[in-house]
Amino acid sequence: MSTQTAERIAARPNNTLSNEYFAIDRLSHSVGKMVTLLALSLTPDEFTTKYELKDRIIALQGGVPTWEGDDTTIEKYCAATLLPDTIVEKGTKKGMSRESVQAIRLTKRGKSLGLATAGAFLPPAAQGTPVATLLKQQVQPRRIPGTPSRILMYENLLQQPDYTNTADELYNSMRVDKSAGKKAISVLSTHGVITLTDRYDPAYRRFALPEPPPKLQLAPRLRPLAEAAKRLKSNGVTEVDGQTLLDASVSLYPDTKLSPQDIWAKLLKEIQRSSLDQCIQPIPVDRFDPLVHLLAQLRPEYVEPISDLLERRRLVATSPAHRRRYAQTAQELLDQPETIASALQDMYWPRLTSPRPDTTPEGIHENGLQRTKDTALRSAIRAYQTSQGIH
Repeated sequence: MSTQTAERIAARPNNTLSNEYFAIDRLSHSVGKMVTLLALSLTPDEFTTKYELKDRIIALQGGVPTWEGDDTTIEKYCAATLLPDTIVEKGTKKGMSRESVQAIRLTKRGKSLGLATAGAFLPPAAQGTPVATLLKQQVQPRRIPGTPSRILMYENLLQQPDYTNTADELYNSMRVDKSAGKKAISVLSTHGVITLTDRYDPAYRRFALPEPPPKLQLAPRLRPLAEAAKRLKSNGVTEVDGQTLLDASVSLYPDTKLSPQDIWAKLLKEIQRSSLDQCIQPIPVDRFDPLVHLLAQLRPEYVEPISDLLERRRLVATSPAHRRRYAQTAQELLDQPETIASALQDMYWPRLTSPRPDTTPEGIHENGLQRTKDTALRSAIRAYQTSQGIH
């Protein structure tokens, strides 16, 4: 286990830290929420209406916006996360008609924890790390602090020498109901973050090796397996997987052409109807529970990005110095419209297998309206085409 992973796990029992992690988790998987906080930070001590926020979000991206900060989404952010987690507070201000309208502003916690989260997670998103997909939470009871199942799964896998564990162990580490555990594993497999191997295949099945009798009457095709089992048993091996058993057979009888497909197709039946069960005995598995015999491995290309995101999460939650530094990074992002626009692409193209479209003017002209269903980007495309006389 790495030192960083151990530190993350050791930090959990503290209730204050648990609340901090909870707020970070509810912000970091949503690029839109973090950009909304950047827009509020332009006037941190003043109340801002959702209409002003929309104009700021567009301005922060410069040129062609990826997201236009629609009112409904901003209201959902406030109701679901920003207000319950005390990142913003409600108030009123004079509107265009001089009547009071609802507005929000950053709280002390929002200026510290909220902006630090934005400063920590927006740069990786802009550089191509699929933050929304990697950190997206499964459904949890609202306002009840708890570590998202994906975070728990990553921490479990990062503790393993080859980043591999059974799906059953992952499910147990997530501390969620079985359907939610299966969904979390399935979604990350679909996105290509983890690979799944079905260990019910005899190559991955486990076999016990009892003490064999002095003599066995076996068909010639089964003798290599029996001899391999005897050799392994004499070396102190009491349990083995199917592939190791086959490899040992081939090493003892290199001139014998053993077909793995034939062996696996017939092995279990042969054991049942011959005396082979006296030296090779299948260890039962639950055929109907896929979590028991499914092996999950974190893909190598995601080990470093995920470790980096989890370390940023830990530092924002536990280190005041790093929190101040990340909050400063958030302020610096206000002058980097390309970075903000690039990060916001993760709102609409979070799937790891889907290429992100080119949102430069040239890319927009090439892609055209028919290539996207996003209304904000479609509006930007229309505006650009109109300005260029394209119909």
